This record gives sequence, C-alpha cells and structure tokens, in this order.
Amino acid sequence: MDPTDALLTIAEIAITLAGFSAVVSAFTVDGALTRSDRGGFLWLFATAFVAALLAFVPIVLSQMGLANHVLWRASSGIMVLAWLLSMGLWFLGRLRDRRDPTAPSSFADGPLLVVPAVLNLILQMVNIWGGAWQPSPAVYTIGTLVWLYAASLVFMSIVLDRPAA
Repeated sequence: MDPTDALLTIAEIAITLAGFSAVVSAFTVDGALTRSDRGGFLWLFATAFVAALLAFVPIVLSQMGLANHVLWRASSGIMVLAWLLSMGLWFLGRLRDRRDPTAPSSFADGPLLVVPAVLNLILQMVNIWGGAWQPSPAVYTIGTLVWLYAASLVFMSIVLDRPAA
C-alpha cells in the first residue's frame, strides 16, 4: 500500500470517529453535557482532527517538492511538535482536574495512553535524527496510527467512564 493511501485512510477513520462521537453526545441524558463530558468531547475532537491533519502533512510537503528523506524527517518533526503541545495541554488539564474533587479519573489518563505516546515520540525522533537509519514513511504512519489510537481511547473513556444517571 502506498503511504499516501494509508495516511488518507487514517484521516478518514479519524474524521469518522469524531463524527460518531458527536452522535453519541447527542444521545446523552436530556442532551445535557457535564463539564467533564464537554472536556472529553473537546479532547476527542482535537485528537481526531490532529490525527487527520497529520495524515495530510507528508502529502502537502511532497507537493512542495521536498526530497523523500527530507519529507519524512520534516513530517516526523511536525508530529513531535504536535505531541509535545498535546502532552503539555493534557498535563495542564490534569493539574486543573486535580484541584476539582468532582473531576472523574479516566483510564485514558494512564499508561494505556502515555506509554504509546512516549514510544511514538522516540520513534519519530529516530526518524528525524536516525544516523544510519533512513527516514521511513512506515514510522510516520505508525505515529498517525498512535494518534488515532489516542482518539479511540479518549472516545472509549467518554463512553465507559460516564457516571450512572
């Protein structure tokens, strides 16, 4: 499969996940979303849309005429910046929630999300600075899949971690 086809498929799945979560939010009790629900859906939309946008980064860069090795290094660099920004925002959200005793904890806040995120950062950095390692579209594709996994995990936490009505 061509890397472009794989990335476009990931983008389609990410957008579908975000759209499906909107449908789920419409079926909440009386249509009322709690503060936690709103935060969860915002986090889900952001994660899914970033996954979709990251899938288009190499396509746009290739249209700019970048050489293949530069293309995948630059794409991985952009993904690393997105992960660092995302992790910073996630951390700030956890600090805010720690001050709120009513904020629910989520299994998406634990190792199921953090471990793949850190491993992805390492993989993307290897793709950027790899030395003898040639930059690879496979590494970048794995990274976009990790973003999709993160969005799916946030979606599952919204559905499964909801308090009983």
